[in-house]
Amino acid sequence: MVRAQMEAVAAAFPLAAAKTGMLYSAAIVREVAAFFQQARSVPLVVDPVIFSTSGRRLLQTDGVAMLQRALLPLAALVTPNVSEAEILIGEKITTLEELRGAARTIERMFGCAALVKGGHLTGTSEAVDFLCSGDGEWMLSAPRVKIKGLHGTGCTYSAAIAAWLARGRSLEQSVKLAKDHITRTILAAKPGAIHFLQ
Repeated sequence: MVRAQMEAVAAAFPLAAAKTGMLYSAAIVREVAAFFQQARSVPLVVDPVIFSTSGRRLLQTDGVAMLQRALLPLAALVTPNVSEAEILIGEKITTLEELRGAARTIERMFGCAALVKGGHLTGTSEAVDFLCSGDGEWMLSAPRVKIKGLHGTGCTYSAAIAAWLARGRSLEQSVKLAKDHITRTILAAKPGAIHFLQ
């Protein structure tokens, strides 16, 4: 069913870029990978959603292995947060230097650019992300804003990157523009309300 949905979309519209979100199982990851194996010219942003904000598992263990083996090598970019990056590389991340190292490790391990997001990293007043690609490394920083009830920031961030890629911007430009977008969106959120950023 998942494969049929992707094929239906591709038959109806030209694909300029794509992103994944929660995929849940190895079977779904395998079908997504098989589709993009045939659509290699489409820039693919993989948001490796493994856990929900509340800690619920959203990608089964064998799904993570399939993601690493089959999908990440097809991606233009993967956008893990701290806990997701820890699972992908098998190491703890507690400092900005380790966050930077994780981006390098993911890029080397899987052959795709990595944007490792430090929004959940403790001990810093900034929301720092590191982008590592074959073209270089970049640090992106914005003020850390804590708002209760905020959901979907990672999904919105990766969707904005895909949208800018679809408009023909480079990966570096797309990530920087998306970081600006998500920062403005978070700053505009009203404290005390529940926000789903999609």
